[in-house]
Amino acid sequence: MAKGGIKPQAACHPNMPHFSKGMCKACYKAEYGKSYYEKNRIDLLAKQKKRVSRDRPHLMERYGLTPEDYDAMLRAQDGKCAICGREDSGRSDKRSLCVDHDHDTGAVRGLLCDPCNNGLGRFNDDPSLLMAAIRYLQNQRVRQSNVG
Repeated sequence: MAKGGIKPQAACHPNMPHFSKGMCKACYKAEYGKSYYEKNRIDLLAKQKKRVSRDRPHLMERYGLTPEDYDAMLRAQDGKCAICGREDSGRSDKRSLCVDHDHDTGAVRGLLCDPCNNGLGRFNDDPSLLMAAIRYLQNQRVRQSNVG
């Protein structure tokens, strides 16, 4: 912060606050984010792999799955979310897909990205609620196309 408590302005966008290296946050990320990843790709992937393997003990605790079971499920799903086909979790801080399970029986159903897993949870894993949501979205599309 500059003297007097006033934040300096970014050189790239004078109406934006300075983030780093004379740039606003968006320009800084665009300029340095990708190049940082490219330069440090191997190290970042190694850290990510280490974190995923460290986090795997919960598979047996929560779902009765070994890491080999998880990997087999992932291969069977071609490494993609069982609902939308996304290849990652959908979160920047988490690479592996979520284990989806029936909350009543505990039975594992498949691997999902975070948004799909959360979506099912928000609808309490209730197919009738999901169908009602689908009908709602379809009706809204029909109404919107009739308006225009």
